[in-house]
Amino acid sequence: MIEIREDLISKRKVIINETRSLRPHNIQEPDSKKRDRVCVFCPGNEQKTPPELSRTGTEKKWTIRVFPNKYPILTLQRYKQLKNNSFKSWKGHGNNEVIVLTPDNEENPFNFSLSKWFEIIKMYQERISHNFMPQEIKYVLLFHNQGPKSGASISHAHSQLASFPFIPDVIRKEAGSCSKKLCCEMISYELKQNRLVFKNKDFIVFCNYASRFPFETHIYPVKHVKSITLLSDELVHSLSEVLLRLMKVFKKVFGGLDYNFVIHDAPKNKDYHFHIEFYPQILKFAGVEYGADVNVNNISPETAAKILRGVLD
Repeated sequence: MIEIREDLISKRKVIINETRSLRPHNIQEPDSKKRDRVCVFCPGNEQKTPPELSRTGTEKKWTIRVFPNKYPILTLQRYKQLKNNSFKSWKGHGNNEVIVLTPDNEENPFNFSLSKWFEIIKMYQERISHNFMPQEIKYVLLFHNQGPKSGASISHAHSQLASFPFIPDVIRKEAGSCSKKLCCEMISYELKQNRLVFKNKDFIVFCNYASRFPFETHIYPVKHVKSITLLSDELVHSLSEVLLRLMKVFKKVFGGLDYNFVIHDAPKNKDYHFHIEFYPQILKFAGVEYGADVNVNNISPETAAKILRGVLD
């Protein structure tokens, strides 16, 4: 059984899901022996995944493929409270989809083309919109893990989508700030600061003031847009240009890099200022981060932005 539990003291919600330990792993640390495994995400192995939900390309040759996660974080079921005493828990209602971004096992976001990014964002829009449809779903998170340090278990480039019957605390806090237009004020301010990496007419890329991680980088639309699903094709193209350029910058600075990125989108029926957050996996959490929930960042966002700006074309 998958359960959502709330901690009695901190009120923090967690998901208890023992089936996640059964996930296959074909991704290795650099000094480990390479395993001879079949990649279930490659063309020809479609029957090894759950039934397909969506694709781009043609019936015979796909370019993006979407299917339910075989080992889901949450599953669609009737949302029901299991315990209503001091120790609260609910059925693990939600959804978890896998979005395989390319049929090529060697291709990854560092070398995606402009047209590929456009295609990816259009699929993100489709799947986020679809997953908000169930009445009890309150929030949808799209995330991408790249490399073993990011938590990825399969090396083939893929994003995931998780939908929740509650609004995570960080999103609830951000939504409260966005409703006061603090995000718009922040963007106006960051456009003039030395944390700016680059911008185009529609989007700003910067290392945020209180970065939790070295080289943490955010992308915000300059104008107030609550959800990525509301972007026109023109804005999707503009965002694709930004993602293409940012990945080139990361590649020049780091060569290879494990990282995560997430799309923070509007919760259901809430105002918001959607954005994308990149988390390069350079530092490991230690006692302060785990014990006090306070991040210690050894590279200031001002220094990080200067380094990233230094390799711009």
